[in-house]
Amino acid sequence: MSKLFPLLTCGALLLALTGCNQSGSSQSNSAATSTVDSNAVSPDRQATDYDSLVKAFSPLLDQYYEGLRTQSFDTAFNVFPSFYVDQIKKECQKEGITTDQYVQQAHTYFSDKYGADYTVTYTINQIFQLTDDSLASYNDIIHEKFDDGVQITDAYSVKITETDDGSAGSETCDLEWYVFVIGGQNYLYESYYETT
Repeated sequence: MSKLFPLLTCGALLLALTGCNQSGSSQSNSAATSTVDSNAVSPDRQATDYDSLVKAFSPLLDQYYEGLRTQSFDTAFNVFPSFYVDQIKKECQKEGITTDQYVQQAHTYFSDKYGADYTVTYTINQIFQLTDDSLASYNDIIHEKFDDGVQITDAYSVKITETDDGSAGSETCDLEWYVFVIGGQNYLYESYYETT
């Protein structure tokens, strides 16, 4: 089995997002362990216009989950920065699978674990704006790990509770996503490739 597919089966978010991985359990995980200390999120800088941020960030998560459900790589990963998508494509190529096979394997995993009628729902629990130091650290990480000169102008930690549910089972878990603002656009991000 390829190295990539086990990453998909770690949980509900697939991209190596640790996610839900014990049926019927509730657990707290980061999407992946970040090399930027998550304690660097400053509670006193929590976004003041919370409802606007939820409204802006929810479509990213909706599109990601819809793309996984419909087995569309482009739909699922259009909400990630291009440097991240390029990394997924490189890993797929290295493992000898297409991006379509990547999301098909994810869909099969969900169907096998939760039933063909599975659904993924989530609730955004908290949104924190990252500190200036954390933002600078992420820019350094992106430049180093992805060899990309992109400039992240703002960043948020988005904590969600996700529920994967179907006729074969259900589980709920807490996850942390990041939203990066790049070129005035919001993008989902998780830290898997920071540690590979």
